[in-house]
Order: sequence, then C-alpha cells, then structure tokens
Amino acid sequence: MLIKVLWIITHLRWSEAHLSQNLMQGYLVNGSIGQVTRFATPKEAIQSNIRLAQVESDKNRNGNSNTEEILEHDFKWPVVRFTNNEELVVTPADFTVNNGDGKTMMARRFQLPLILAWALSVHKSQGQTLERVRVDLRRTFEKGQAYVALSRATSMEHLQVRNFSKEKYVMSFLPG
Repeated sequence: MLIKVLWIITHLRWSEAHLSQNLMQGYLVNGSIGQVTRFATPKEAIQSNIRLAQVESDKNRNGNSNTEEILEHDFKWPVVRFTNNEELVVTPADFTVNNGDGKTMMARRFQLPLILAWALSVHKSQGQTLERVRVDLRRTFEKGQAYVALSRATSMEHLQVRNFSKEKYVMSFLPG
C-alpha cells in the first residue's frame, strides 16, 4: 500500500486535473482545469493562506460541512492551481446516490472531486464545462457526438478540432 501511495504522489505532482463537482458556481465548476503543484495537510495550507476547497453540495447539507472532520487528520491532499490562478487544497467530498424518490440514500462515499485531465470520452464530458478542449472527430459516428464534444468548450480560443470532415458533419438546409 505504501509503495502505491508513493507512486501516486510522485506521478500526480504537476499533473493536470479537472474538477468533477462544482466548487464555486460560475467560477470553479465541474470541468475546471488545474495543475497539482504539491501536497499539503489542511493545517499547512491554512498556515500558507491557501483555502480549502468546499464542494457546493457539501456546504448546505444540514448547515454542516466536512471541514472540521478533515482538519482533525494530518493527511496530505493535492494543492491545485486552477487556470484562473486560484490555488486550493482539494479535499474529499461527499458523493451520494439516492433512489428514485430522491430522499432515500442508496450509497455514499468520500472521494476527491478531481479527475486526471489527460483525456475524456465524449460521453464522460457531457454536462461539463471545459476551459481547454482538443477534439479528434475521426472516430465519431453520430453528428450528436461532435456537437457534445464541441459544445463543452468555453471559448473558441482554447478549442482545437482535429480530423474534421465537412462531408461528414455539415448538413445542408436547402431543399433538394
């Protein structure tokens, strides 16, 4: 186990990662990209004036958050500098799955709201807002896939499209 943890720490530093949940609506959202700069305990971060990330869904549940519980332990968590230069310690968030009535909890886990940002499938990117997107359309087989992939980008400046085929994706609206 210790070897696995050391491997993760060694290989995740300087890795790009993106959020898998909203931290601050309209500011740091599902899909925001950052770089893991180091690892720190919450106490070290607070001493260095680095804020703890707080997932929006964790903030309002019964008026409580998991911050107190996280501060009790000396675990080192990733410090992420996002593309907007906001630097935060990303700590585990509460992920729950409710049944059809939306009230009864079926499963619950705590995990970091981060995913390595090397690559995503079109399916996985649905519902995300991505600051930088490189799309390879070579293997898409439905027009909707190209739309979903392209519409994830927040700006044309940070969108790169590869293997675009006008014949495959451009539809004519003219009769005939």
